[in-house]
Amino acid sequence: MPCDTTCLTSDSSLIDPQLWLPNIGPLGPDPTQMFANMGWVGYVILKLPKLNNAKNILRVTSADVNLSQEITMPDVIDGRIDRTLYQLGPKIVEGSFAMPVVADLTESQINQEGASCRAENDVSYLRATAGSLLNNVWCWTTQRGPQGRLVYDDASLDVRYANHAAFRFDRVLVNTLSMTAAQSDAINFDVNVIGRARIPAADVVDWPEIDGGSGNKGPDIIPFLSPARVLTWNDITVNGVQGCAGTFTPLFYSNQVREFSFEINNNADRFFGLGGSLFPIDINVGKREITGSLTLMGLQEALRRRADTNASRFTSKDEIRMAFYVGSETYNPSTGLFNSRDWVSANSPTDSIFAKKFVGVVYNIETMTLTNELYETTVEWRALADDTENYEAIAGSSAGQEPGSPSCYFPAWA
Repeated sequence: MPCDTTCLTSDSSLIDPQLWLPNIGPLGPDPTQMFANMGWVGYVILKLPKLNNAKNILRVTSADVNLSQEITMPDVIDGRIDRTLYQLGPKIVEGSFAMPVVADLTESQINQEGASCRAENDVSYLRATAGSLLNNVWCWTTQRGPQGRLVYDDASLDVRYANHAAFRFDRVLVNTLSMTAAQSDAINFDVNVIGRARIPAADVVDWPEIDGGSGNKGPDIIPFLSPARVLTWNDITVNGVQGCAGTFTPLFYSNQVREFSFEINNNADRFFGLGGSLFPIDINVGKREITGSLTLMGLQEALRRRADTNASRFTSKDEIRMAFYVGSETYNPSTGLFNSRDWVSANSPTDSIFAKKFVGVVYNIETMTLTNELYETTVEWRALADDTENYEAIAGSSAGQEPGSPSCYFPAWA
């Protein structure tokens, strides 16, 4: 990219070449100069080769994915004052990262002539692209293959800490995905992952050198990063219905929901073998658990009755429907009322950027506390495998279409 010529210097010696080098180089007779490296120069990139080579730079607020290893000292009797043995444990890749949910353009879309300006002035343009981050994280977390494995098990997290410190976390699976949407606040993801291995920068084949000839490598930063808006509470609707398809009866609407959260737990685990490695020979996921909670303004009588009469039914076809929008204000100043955009039909909303539903939902009896503040009730819920959704607890598809199972190739023996 072009430089601001008014800021250039003709004396290249003023730019300290040591800043391109590792903090700790080959050890010599004298200590090396140390430099303070700031964390804001780092970044986290999610790569999903099987998902159309999807590549997202994750604008995280924190990330603590690490490689760890426990070293123990066996308690043996050997006639010595101090311990004399040590034992290596397995190498474990795990951690989590948190980030706001962002509506964004992708690098491929921005290469279209005038795309960024058009997206600013025409909210309907590239509407589906604004949900690409949501979709990629959701698919990475939820889609299972014919044998029940996560389909996108080739995902990697490329993390750059400084010019001399970068790693690839290889074969990373989502253990848990949590999302919270609270009134007057941003919508946030918390993602807990486990991986197979951590690869140093020098050993990552597809990483370029940071500076020609330096030998220091790092993940190639995505060249386009748009000014993007964080999705907030006004960009999501959450409503509940009861009954089978075509006979939906409302249980609650979005205008009563103060906070909504869910957690998808894949129960991921590591498996080790006698193959000569401290890293696991494989990582895989177990039976999925989906739970969440709703905080409602006041008491929702229909929901109260539904939970209070759980014993009168032997199955549940209830649904919680979640839809995201960009550029749609529901307040009508001419009437002083709010228009509803809740997902009430069988098909996904046509103007949403991302819409999914939890099915087979069973509600707990609400809890409440009497205080001097706003009267609220909290309802815990869980989603179960539904026979109308390929025995999965979640469903979703493109806007305007009837939602379907994310793991439609499972099981292999069907």
